[in-house]
Amino acid sequence: MIKVIQKTNKFFLLSILSLISITVANNSVYAETATYQTQVSPSIMITMPTDLIEVVVDPSNKPFDSADFSVSVSTNNLTGYYMTMSSNTTDLVKTNDITKTIPTLSTNENGYTEETFETNKWGYKIGSGNYVPFVSGVRIAGADTPTNGDVTNLAFATKVDFLQSEGVYRGVLEFFVVGNPLPLTIQNLPDNYCTTDPVATIDSRDGQEYIIQRLADGNCWMMDNLNLGATDINMDLNKDNTNVEEPISVATFNSWRKESGTSIFDAPELIPVDGIDSVAGTKYGTLYNFCAASAGTICTTANSEDSTSDLCPAGWRIPTGNDDGEFGNLYAQEAYNTAAKMRASISDGGAAFANAGYARWSLTNQGSEAWYWSSTHQYNDYMYNLYINSSGNVSTSYTRNRQYLLSVRCIKKKDITSVVYLQDLTPQIIEETAIGTTATLKDKRDNENYLVGKLADGNVWLLENLRLDISTVPLENLQGNTNAPDDALNYLKNGGGTSPYAINAISTNPSTLTSEQTSGHIFTSFRDTNETNHAKTGTSKIGVFYNYCAVSAGTYCMSWSMNTFDNDATQDICPAGWRLPTNPRTTNTIPPSGDLGNLYIAYGSDMSALTAAFNTIPSYGYYSTPYLAYNGGYNGGGNNPNYLWTASSETNNSMRLSIIGPGETYWYAGGTDRTRAFSVRCLAKTE
Repeated sequence: MIKVIQKTNKFFLLSILSLISITVANNSVYAETATYQTQVSPSIMITMPTDLIEVVVDPSNKPFDSADFSVSVSTNNLTGYYMTMSSNTTDLVKTNDITKTIPTLSTNENGYTEETFETNKWGYKIGSGNYVPFVSGVRIAGADTPTNGDVTNLAFATKVDFLQSEGVYRGVLEFFVVGNPLPLTIQNLPDNYCTTDPVATIDSRDGQEYIIQRLADGNCWMMDNLNLGATDINMDLNKDNTNVEEPISVATFNSWRKESGTSIFDAPELIPVDGIDSVAGTKYGTLYNFCAASAGTICTTANSEDSTSDLCPAGWRIPTGNDDGEFGNLYAQEAYNTAAKMRASISDGGAAFANAGYARWSLTNQGSEAWYWSSTHQYNDYMYNLYINSSGNVSTSYTRNRQYLLSVRCIKKKDITSVVYLQDLTPQIIEETAIGTTATLKDKRDNENYLVGKLADGNVWLLENLRLDISTVPLENLQGNTNAPDDALNYLKNGGGTSPYAINAISTNPSTLTSEQTSGHIFTSFRDTNETNHAKTGTSKIGVFYNYCAVSAGTYCMSWSMNTFDNDATQDICPAGWRLPTNPRTTNTIPPSGDLGNLYIAYGSDMSALTAAFNTIPSYGYYSTPYLAYNGGYNGGGNNPNYLWTASSETNNSMRLSIIGPGETYWYAGGTDRTRAFSVRCLAKTE
């Protein structure tokens, strides 16, 4: 027999208020107001007809038996409930001999019927389905809305033969019913909540629902047209949850136009469009002129900039336009590269762009054309658009002037926390990342993890020393993920074999180098991973020390006696999309310049503040003869600096260093010979 007990879980507080205002007046000038309030508590109720399910099996007369069982759930939770069935064992245990059991069915993709039911096993089914094995904690029922008596019908069964010992076998099942949480608002949506499956979210400004989905271009998109009405929402709520640059007056924000006499818009600012597109399966939404779409910030012909403010929810924005913008990149994906695919419904794998038409003085071509604003300016008062029609035409480079009313689709903003690899950062992601944001990203070349962060200068920097060891990374991993030509990378991996290239281009131990190899021809490195003596924190590593042949990825590798390089390095071993910082100051005077100088200025010329933000790892390696690099430098003293290569040339075979550390009077060091070895920090490219 199978014993079943019921159990419910409490969940978040839900309050429903009914308010009635009553005004009492008499012949005097006084009035009183009374408020009647009713509070309804959250509730979930589970009902079972019995707490005991029993089947009787007999190997000779009735080897298989089943029993029906129903569970009814009622809840006033706005988002419904889900129910699981749990137990501390998957076996039925004999009551007077615990060594004897009846295990659950085996895993079977198609389940079991009475005829195919496994012998000496038990299982259950939901409704008219097949019998399946019991798995503790699996969701067995649920609803997305409040329900008053939602019934789930179950059946439990056992089949035995003469090998099964006689007696009573029992298992205790617990039914857990939990209220579904309220949907996350689109404004506070974590990046990992947006998946390749459609998800429903709520706009906190007006309570409207929008489906979101991560499409084949890797971006998270709203799959519905924006339908926000400027006059239908609370001003404060809208202002907090719209991407609007301050300052902007309440009057401007509410009316979506500039002061009288300067507006180019003499048509309505927005037009709600009723109806659902029969192909896309999504609502037409609202049409906006660009003054409205930009939340009142671009309302004259004089503005010739891309839009950085818009009506999208906070954390979202209008996509970029033209063929190389986000609309163009989406259309270029194989999944969406025809009008039919762009318009297909979500269930058919499409992008669900609805043909809402457009308007100037009145609604035009609804059902046959789609026009969507981008944030990209073309000329005068024209912005690029996404255009789709029912005849199969798509363009991401059409334009309309800002007086027209078009649809708006929003795309989720990205920052450095929303990507996985260093190589995946883009200028747009960097721009949308707030100063002070940090993340741990992976280098595609060797899967090393690095702490990165957007510092006060507005750049995203590695906050750890580079640890790439070219001697152990396959060449194919380097190609395409390093800022260097393939022939230079091949040289670093394999050596040229003829002068001026060393026969062996790799050494991870300087003591093994020949005099020719230490003359600046080759890649040398010393990797120090001593976390106890030399690291700033227990998780940071000093990393790899590189000579400049390695730093420049095999492009600055000739010795001083053979050639000179007076130009800055333009190729390096930083990840693709990153680069060496510049440091072009020639004296120790203030103000500094270049990337590292600008960083110094951004922290108020305060070396302690810069060191803390830069996560300085106190160490440096150095050699120009075949001896080991200083073993972490200064024994890892707490106030010691990090010596870093830069892309800036000094003279002849020298390149400039930067010293980052609180113990330094100056943050800058002059040039040093390229044969020596120091650390590398990279910053992400912004163009």
